[in-house]
Amino acid sequence: MTVSAEQPGPDPHLQSWIAAVSSYWQRRGVSEEDRARLQAELERDLRLAVAEGAAVEDLISADPGEFARELAEANGLTDVSGRTDPVLTTTAFVVTAMVGALAGAIASAVLLYPLGLRVLDAVPLTYNGEGVFAVGLAVVASCVSAAFAACALRWRFRLHAGVRRTSLLAGAFLLLGGAASIAPTMALAARLDYNSTAPVVLTEVAIVLAFCIAGLLAAHWVHTRPTGGPTPA
Repeated sequence: MTVSAEQPGPDPHLQSWIAAVSSYWQRRGVSEEDRARLQAELERDLRLAVAEGAAVEDLISADPGEFARELAEANGLTDVSGRTDPVLTTTAFVVTAMVGALAGAIASAVLLYPLGLRVLDAVPLTYNGEGVFAVGLAVVASCVSAAFAACALRWRFRLHAGVRRTSLLAGAFLLLGGAASIAPTMALAARLDYNSTAPVVLTEVAIVLAFCIAGLLAAHWVHTRPTGGPTPA
Protein backbone atom coordinates (compact mmCIF):
# COMPACT_ATOMS: atom_id res chain seq x y z
CA MET A 1 0.00 0.00 0.00
CA THR A 2 1.50 3.36 -1.03
CA VAL A 3 0.98 6.89 0.20
CA SER A 4 0.89 9.99 -1.96
CA ALA A 5 4.12 11.99 -1.91
CA GLU A 6 2.20 15.14 -1.06
CA GLN A 7 0.97 14.79 2.51
CA PRO A 8 -0.30 17.43 4.90
CA GLY A 9 1.74 18.26 7.98
CA PRO A 10 1.24 15.96 10.97
CA ASP A 11 -1.73 16.85 13.14
CA PRO A 12 -0.49 17.58 16.71
CA HIS A 13 -3.40 15.71 18.29
CA LEU A 14 -2.74 12.69 16.08
CA GLN A 15 0.97 12.78 16.91
CA SER A 16 0.17 13.00 20.61
CA TRP A 17 -2.12 9.96 20.37
CA ILE A 18 0.53 7.97 18.47
CA ALA A 19 3.09 8.93 21.13
CA ALA A 20 0.75 7.61 23.83
CA VAL A 21 0.39 4.32 21.95
CA SER A 22 4.18 4.02 21.56
CA SER A 23 4.69 4.89 25.23
CA TYR A 24 2.35 2.05 26.17
CA TRP A 25 4.41 -0.39 24.10
CA GLN A 26 7.59 0.82 25.75
CA ARG A 27 6.14 0.39 29.22
CA ARG A 28 5.01 -3.11 28.32
CA GLY A 29 8.51 -4.15 27.26
CA VAL A 30 8.08 -4.16 23.48
CA SER A 31 11.52 -4.03 21.89
CA GLU A 32 12.70 -0.85 20.22
CA GLU A 33 12.78 -2.58 16.84
CA ASP A 34 9.21 -3.88 17.11
CA ARG A 35 8.07 -0.53 18.48
CA ALA A 36 9.55 1.34 15.53
CA ARG A 37 7.95 -1.09 13.06
CA LEU A 38 4.52 -0.94 14.66
CA GLN A 39 4.63 2.85 14.93
CA ALA A 40 5.65 3.23 11.28
CA GLU A 41 2.78 1.00 10.18
CA LEU A 42 0.35 2.84 12.43
CA GLU A 43 1.43 6.25 11.15
CA ARG A 44 1.08 5.01 7.56
CA ASP A 45 -2.43 3.67 8.16
CA LEU A 46 -3.53 6.85 9.93
CA ARG A 47 -2.14 9.05 7.15
CA LEU A 48 -4.06 7.01 4.62
CA ALA A 49 -7.23 7.29 6.68
CA VAL A 50 -6.86 11.08 6.92
CA ALA A 51 -6.14 11.31 3.20
CA GLU A 52 -9.34 9.37 2.51
CA GLY A 53 -11.37 11.88 4.55
CA ALA A 54 -11.47 10.38 8.04
CA ALA A 55 -11.74 12.92 10.87
CA VAL A 56 -8.75 13.06 13.23
CA GLU A 57 -11.12 13.26 16.20
CA ASP A 58 -12.65 9.91 15.23
CA LEU A 59 -9.25 8.29 14.66
CA ILE A 60 -7.92 9.20 18.12
CA SER A 61 -11.13 8.54 20.06
CA ALA A 62 -10.00 4.99 20.87
CA ASP A 63 -8.19 4.45 24.17
CA PRO A 64 -4.46 4.40 23.22
CA GLY A 65 -3.56 1.79 25.84
CA GLU A 66 -6.26 -0.64 24.76
CA PHE A 67 -5.52 -0.02 21.09
CA ALA A 68 -1.78 -0.58 21.64
CA ARG A 69 -2.42 -3.82 23.51
CA GLU A 70 -4.70 -5.18 20.79
CA LEU A 71 -2.29 -4.18 18.03
CA ALA A 72 0.65 -5.81 19.85
CA GLU A 73 -1.34 -9.01 20.32
CA ALA A 74 -2.39 -8.96 16.64
CA ASN A 75 1.33 -8.89 15.77
CA GLY A 76 2.18 -11.80 18.06
CA LEU A 77 3.68 -9.68 20.85
CA THR A 78 1.72 -11.29 23.66
CA ASP A 79 4.55 -12.06 26.11
CA VAL A 80 5.64 -8.50 26.78
CA SER A 81 5.81 -7.52 30.44
CA GLY A 82 4.94 -4.42 32.38
CA ARG A 83 2.43 -3.16 34.90
CA THR A 84 -1.25 -2.89 34.08
CA ASP A 85 -2.37 0.66 33.38
CA PRO A 86 -5.21 1.94 35.59
CA VAL A 87 -8.67 1.54 34.13
CA LEU A 88 -10.59 4.81 33.91
CA THR A 89 -13.70 3.73 35.77
CA THR A 90 -16.17 6.21 37.20
CA THR A 91 -15.02 5.46 40.74
CA ALA A 92 -11.32 5.78 39.88
CA PHE A 93 -11.98 9.03 38.04
CA VAL A 94 -13.93 10.63 40.88
CA VAL A 95 -11.64 9.37 43.65
CA THR A 96 -8.49 10.53 41.82
CA ALA A 97 -9.95 13.97 41.22
CA MET A 98 -11.16 14.33 44.81
CA VAL A 99 -7.79 13.25 46.22
CA GLY A 100 -6.13 15.84 44.00
CA ALA A 101 -8.64 18.47 45.11
CA LEU A 102 -7.96 17.60 48.77
CA ALA A 103 -4.22 17.99 48.18
CA GLY A 104 -4.93 21.40 46.62
CA ALA A 105 -7.07 22.40 49.58
CA ILE A 106 -4.28 21.42 51.98
CA ALA A 107 -1.75 23.38 49.92
CA SER A 108 -4.04 26.42 50.02
CA ALA A 109 -4.52 26.10 53.78
CA VAL A 110 -0.78 25.82 54.39
CA LEU A 111 0.52 28.36 51.86
CA LEU A 112 -2.22 30.58 50.44
CA TYR A 113 -4.38 31.47 53.43
CA PRO A 114 -1.52 32.45 55.77
CA LEU A 115 -0.16 34.72 53.04
CA GLY A 116 -3.60 36.19 52.47
CA LEU A 117 -4.08 36.87 56.16
CA ARG A 118 -0.72 38.65 56.33
CA VAL A 119 -1.71 40.82 53.38
CA LEU A 120 -5.07 41.52 55.01
CA ASP A 121 -3.31 42.65 58.21
CA ALA A 122 -0.83 44.82 56.32
CA VAL A 123 -3.27 46.57 53.97
CA PRO A 124 -5.95 48.84 55.48
CA LEU A 125 -9.32 47.90 54.01
CA THR A 126 -12.91 48.83 54.73
CA TYR A 127 -15.34 46.23 56.01
CA ASN A 128 -16.67 45.68 52.48
CA GLY A 129 -13.12 45.59 51.13
CA GLU A 130 -12.21 42.85 53.58
CA GLY A 131 -15.24 40.88 52.43
CA VAL A 132 -14.26 41.20 48.78
CA PHE A 133 -10.69 40.19 49.62
CA ALA A 134 -11.91 37.12 51.53
CA VAL A 135 -14.13 36.06 48.61
CA GLY A 136 -11.25 36.53 46.19
CA LEU A 137 -8.98 34.46 48.40
CA ALA A 138 -11.59 31.67 48.49
CA VAL A 139 -11.91 31.78 44.69
CA VAL A 140 -8.13 31.47 44.26
CA ALA A 141 -8.05 28.56 46.73
CA SER A 142 -10.85 26.85 44.78
CA CYS A 143 -8.91 27.27 41.54
CA VAL A 144 -5.83 25.75 43.19
CA SER A 145 -7.87 22.72 44.30
CA ALA A 146 -9.36 22.33 40.80
CA ALA A 147 -5.88 22.57 39.25
CA PHE A 148 -4.56 19.87 41.60
CA ALA A 149 -7.54 17.66 40.68
CA ALA A 150 -6.89 18.13 36.96
CA CYS A 151 -3.18 17.37 37.41
CA ALA A 152 -3.94 14.21 39.39
CA LEU A 153 -6.21 12.95 36.62
CA ARG A 154 -3.75 13.93 33.91
CA TRP A 155 -0.95 12.00 35.62
CA ARG A 156 -2.79 8.83 36.63
CA PHE A 157 -4.60 8.37 33.32
CA ARG A 158 -1.96 9.92 31.07
CA LEU A 159 -2.12 7.08 28.53
CA HIS A 160 -5.86 7.38 27.99
CA ALA A 161 -7.19 9.14 24.91
CA GLY A 162 -8.43 12.68 25.46
CA VAL A 163 -7.26 12.83 29.08
CA ARG A 164 -5.96 16.38 28.64
CA ARG A 165 -9.39 17.62 27.62
CA THR A 166 -11.08 15.51 30.27
CA SER A 167 -8.81 16.73 33.07
CA LEU A 168 -9.52 20.34 32.08
CA LEU A 169 -13.24 19.58 31.97
CA ALA A 170 -13.01 17.94 35.38
CA GLY A 171 -11.36 21.02 36.85
CA ALA A 172 -13.95 23.31 35.26
CA PHE A 173 -16.91 21.18 36.36
CA LEU A 174 -15.43 20.87 39.83
CA LEU A 175 -15.43 24.66 40.09
CA LEU A 176 -18.97 24.83 38.71
CA GLY A 177 -20.13 22.22 41.20
CA GLY A 178 -18.57 24.16 44.06
CA ALA A 179 -20.16 27.39 42.85
CA ALA A 180 -23.56 25.71 42.47
CA SER A 181 -23.34 24.44 46.05
CA ILE A 182 -23.09 27.96 47.49
CA ALA A 183 -26.81 28.77 47.19
CA PRO A 184 -28.20 25.65 48.92
CA THR A 185 -25.44 25.74 51.54
CA MET A 186 -26.11 29.39 52.39
CA ALA A 187 -29.87 28.75 52.39
CA LEU A 188 -29.42 25.93 54.88
CA ALA A 189 -27.15 28.07 57.05
CA ALA A 190 -29.67 30.93 57.08
CA ARG A 191 -32.55 28.56 57.83
CA LEU A 192 -30.66 27.19 60.83
CA ASP A 193 -29.67 30.68 61.99
CA TYR A 194 -26.02 30.05 61.04
CA ASN A 195 -25.66 27.26 63.54
CA SER A 196 -22.03 26.12 63.80
CA THR A 197 -22.57 22.80 65.53
CA ALA A 198 -20.81 19.74 64.09
CA PRO A 199 -23.91 18.10 62.51
CA VAL A 200 -24.80 21.31 60.65
CA VAL A 201 -21.24 21.90 59.45
CA LEU A 202 -20.95 18.28 58.28
CA THR A 203 -24.24 18.62 56.40
CA GLU A 204 -22.98 21.75 54.65
CA VAL A 205 -19.73 19.98 53.73
CA ALA A 206 -21.75 17.03 52.40
CA ILE A 207 -23.76 19.38 50.17
CA VAL A 208 -20.59 20.90 48.72
CA LEU A 209 -19.07 17.46 48.13
CA ALA A 210 -22.24 16.20 46.46
CA PHE A 211 -22.24 19.09 43.98
CA CYS A 212 -18.52 18.68 43.28
CA ILE A 213 -18.93 14.95 42.65
CA ALA A 214 -21.87 15.67 40.36
CA GLY A 215 -19.61 17.96 38.35
CA LEU A 216 -16.95 15.25 38.10
CA LEU A 217 -19.54 12.70 36.98
CA ALA A 218 -20.58 15.09 34.22
CA ALA A 219 -16.95 15.42 33.09
CA HIS A 220 -16.52 11.63 33.14
CA TRP A 221 -19.67 11.18 31.07
CA VAL A 222 -18.30 13.55 28.45
CA HIS A 223 -15.11 11.49 28.33
CA THR A 224 -16.83 8.10 28.05
CA ARG A 225 -19.47 8.91 25.44
CA PRO A 226 -19.35 6.10 22.88
CA THR A 227 -17.59 7.07 19.66
CA GLY A 228 -15.99 5.18 16.83
CA GLY A 229 -12.27 4.62 16.48
CA PRO A 230 -9.61 2.77 14.51
CA THR A 231 -9.50 -1.01 14.60
CA PRO A 232 -6.17 -2.80 14.76
CA ALA A 233 -5.25 -4.60 11.52
